[in-house]
Amino acid sequence: MENWRFIIVVIVVVLAFLFFQLKNARKKIAPNKGSYAMRVPKLIFFLGLVGIFMTVIGCIFLVTTSELSFWETLLQTSFLTVLFAIPSLWLLLSGLNHKVSFNQKEITVTNLKGKSRTIEWDAIKDADFSPMTGYLKLKTEKEQVKISQSLTGFYHFVFFLGKKTRFQPSALNIKMPEEYQN
Repeated sequence: MENWRFIIVVIVVVLAFLFFQLKNARKKIAPNKGSYAMRVPKLIFFLGLVGIFMTVIGCIFLVTTSELSFWETLLQTSFLTVLFAIPSLWLLLSGLNHKVSFNQKEITVTNLKGKSRTIEWDAIKDADFSPMTGYLKLKTEKEQVKISQSLTGFYHFVFFLGKKTRFQPSALNIKMPEEYQN
């Protein structure tokens, strides 16, 4: 019976996280000197930090208490690292680095590695949204940028994209909240 309680807790936590993501993406963002800034919520950064911390503690626990052979312990710690530390590192880097700023002229996207790319609205040749990954890809002749759905104000950006380019949210298969309907 205890397994059911654990499963219910996991489901509730996942649903709460998804609700928080959706609520965060719906927020309207205010301009600062004519420019808008979108960032990943701090919760994502802290989840990454906690995940890495728990992985390190788990690996230390495995190494110090395991009665298995060296190779078996190494296999267990490697599995734990791949399963938890890598996704947690992705969350941590996303929370630290991924941001988007835009104004009437251009969009600047900083990716997980901290590398920034700037494209102009007029240069956008193609746009594609993948509901599976949650990324909006904007392509120019020379480069491509990805914008995460988890950024604060994502729908505000998509609304702005529809005003500045020929790519409408409905054509990108993005269901816009009521407050962004015209």
